[in-house]
This record gives sequence, C-alpha cells and structure tokens, in this order.
Amino acid sequence: MEYQPITPNYVTDSRLLELLEWRRAARLRYRVLVATYLAVGAFGGLFGGHALVTEYGNWLAWAISLMILEPAGLACLAGFAFMLLPTAATGGFLTATLRRATLAVLVVGLAYAGTIVGGVLLVIWEYWRRSS
Repeated sequence: MEYQPITPNYVTDSRLLELLEWRRAARLRYRVLVATYLAVGAFGGLFGGHALVTEYGNWLAWAISLMILEPAGLACLAGFAFMLLPTAATGGFLTATLRRATLAVLVVGLAYAGTIVGGVLLVIWEYWRRSS
C-alpha cells in the first residue's frame, strides 16, 4: 500500500487543512506536546470505555461508553495518527471520527445544560411552593 501525502486539492474538510498548516508552522515541542495530549486522550477514552463496560455491564454503562468515551478516544487516536503521519488515509480517518466526536460533545453539553436548567427550575419550584 502506497502512502498518499495530503495536498490542498485533496482535503475535503477545512479543519484538516488548518491542522496541517498548524503542524507545519508549529515548533517541534508544541507538536510533541499536542501528540502527547492526544495519546493520553486516546488511551483515556478507549480504556475508560472498556473499563466502564467491564465493571458495570448495564445499559447505562454501554450508552456512556459508546456515545461519549469511545468517540472521544477514537478521535484522539485519529488525531494522534494524523499528527505523526499526515497522509490521505489518516486524514480521512480523522474526518470520519470527528463527526462522531462532535455528536458526543453535543450529548455531553446537552446533559450538562439540562442538569443546570433542571436545578434552577427545582430551586424556583421549591421557592414558589414554600412562599404560597
């Protein structure tokens, strides 16, 4: 299998082009630092999902693992691969995993916002109930 380098004509996702430009312009220590963070994130997401499902095999653990931890870990792994070897294959893999990771961020954000709104509504309801 021959490795195809990424060219600006090939890139379909503008985020990949920006990441490739940053990779070329950044100093080596910043690239190593980002690659290290991506490797730690990949290990944490993938191993965390495995550990969660192994310890608690119920539907909630599976949902958290498959909807949040696994997409985040896979996107970090794809980003790590792209930082080390920016080819067309790793770029396509990163583009595919970023879609699922974006949905995972949306799920976490909606859950967080829902918790805050629910808490505020509970406080308002309790205040209204005690004052009347």
